Amino acid sequence: DLCHHLNHPSHAQKRAAMRSHQQQLLQQALSLPPDTPLRYHCGEHGKPYLSDFPQWQFNLSHSQHHHATLYGLSPCELGIDIESTSRSIRPAVIAASLCPREHAVYLNCADPHRYWLQVWTIKEAVLKAAGLGIQVDLQQFDSHANADTNTAIATLQQQPYRYHCLSHPDWQLAIAWQHTASMDWV
Repeated sequence: DLCHHLNHPSHAQKRAAMRSHQQQLLQQALSLPPDTPLRYHCGEHGKPYLSDFPQWQFNLSHSQHHHATLYGLSPCELGIDIESTSRSIRPAVIAASLCPREHAVYLNCADPHRYWLQVWTIKEAVLKAAGLGIQVDLQQFDSHANADTNTAIATLQQQPYRYHCLSHPDWQLAIAWQHTASMDWV
């Protein structure tokens, strides 16, 4: 049962440690003392933001063994997603999450599992940048990812989002931001 799994003490401890680490990163980035509380609020679809620092954008993600935080002064919303490469994916999830073009690439690429993780993290990052979460039909949303693409533009609800993917043997990560804003990545 998923609720039992998520509330298991070992998972709750991991989530608490992840949140604590992410809060420390944000406090350091904002030049705040470690004991300064950060006030989080959520947008209409649950995306968190810092009410005392509206010019700062941030987004969080976690997987089985990894977590990622993306933050910075930005004129646009940011999104990030990370997935463990050890994650197993049910065929029904694959079918429900790929548009027809992506499904064709998936069937013909050298590493379908890695490609699916790439597409999934792109879609999650774009949806998070848009502040939507998974509230759209993923089969109608084309990430424009190919097996060898790390950076491209995906359009969601007539808004372009640029994304960049990072791959590691243990994880797959994507970051996304509204394409209309100029962004310098350090």
